Amino acid sequence: MIYIIKKVALRLDGMKNKGNITDREIIEILEADELFTYVGKKINQVRIWTVVNRNNLNLIDFEVGSADKSTWLNMVFRLKEKYKIGYLATDGNPVYSYYKFTEKHIITKAETSLVESWNQRLRHYLARLKRRTT
Repeated sequence: MIYIIKKVALRLDGMKNKGNITDREIIEILEADELFTYVGKKINQVRIWTVVNRNNLNLIDFEVGSADKSTWLNMVFRLKEKYKIGYLATDGNPVYSYYKFTEKHIITKAETSLVESWNQRLRHYLARLKRRTT
């Protein structure tokens, strides 16, 4: 089952931004969110953290891992190295507040509609991420 998650990660890597933004360019607003899935049983939880640029509607980066802050911080350090980010819009997950890497952090569901639509698109096209009802 880990193989399936690795395949999902490879597909996500193919969807990442391919040169529309140069290194260390300023990104005005990023939206961040996470997807939940599991490997085999629901006890084996996996999170896919996604970050989308609101200005050009591209997936900027993602990280596959657990729900703890270390997974989020791995992606944050990559983003901080590549881009200067003005605003970060997230939902109320407390993990997003552990490390400040933007000028301003907006915490509300109203400002994360773009990244939520990306996550819905991923659920639609990648069968592994579809929500289970049982």
